[in-house]
Amino acid sequence: GGGAAASAADRPAAPRRLLPGQARPSGPPRSCPGRDRPRPLANDYDVVRLYHRDAGRYRDHPLFDRVETTGPVKRLRAPIHHVPFLDWAGLVAKENAYSSFQAEAAKPRPMWKLRARLLVEFPFVFLKGYFARGHVLGGWDGLIFATVIAFARWLRIAKMIEAAKARKRAAEAARLAATVAAKEAEEREAKKTLEAKRQFANEALRECVGIVE
Repeated sequence: GGGAAASAADRPAAPRRLLPGQARPSGPPRSCPGRDRPRPLANDYDVVRLYHRDAGRYRDHPLFDRVETTGPVKRLRAPIHHVPFLDWAGLVAKENAYSSFQAEAAKPRPMWKLRARLLVEFPFVFLKGYFARGHVLGGWDGLIFATVIAFARWLRIAKMIEAAKARKRAAEAARLAATVAAKEAEEREAKKTLEAKRQFANEALRECVGIVE
């Protein structure tokens, strides 16, 4: 429930400034399901999370969603604890959808490079996230989070391979269709030529019969 929203005239003018919170790579300090705050020693960095739409907007990029500002930026006094998912199923679904989007937006790469990355992507991303980014300090939740993220990055490579195979099949189908169309055109042209020769022979025969008569 609640009362009706105030009219535009009753609302005070929104400040033309952006207010960023503290954040970690890929967002503010993340809280895992069942926790009300981030793990110990969560890495933070400045990123815009609270802003007025007249003063900023997400940049036009297919993969990296960052807010571009047109006004001064100030820091909130308290950190923002980012809760991007409510449970592990939500994280898996989010990363699955995002990996599909990344695979579609990525530039085509040689198949041998993709297959080579398929071998090393999961362990490399897991070790980087679990140790270098400190998820080892998050206990079992940190282990689960690092594993899900590593699998999502590995799945992106698998989907890129799948897309490359699909493009190859489509190209082969297009070439086959072009070959069939060209052959059919040649057959039609050959039939026209044969029909023209028959007509020429019939006319020559009629002329010969007329001379004899």
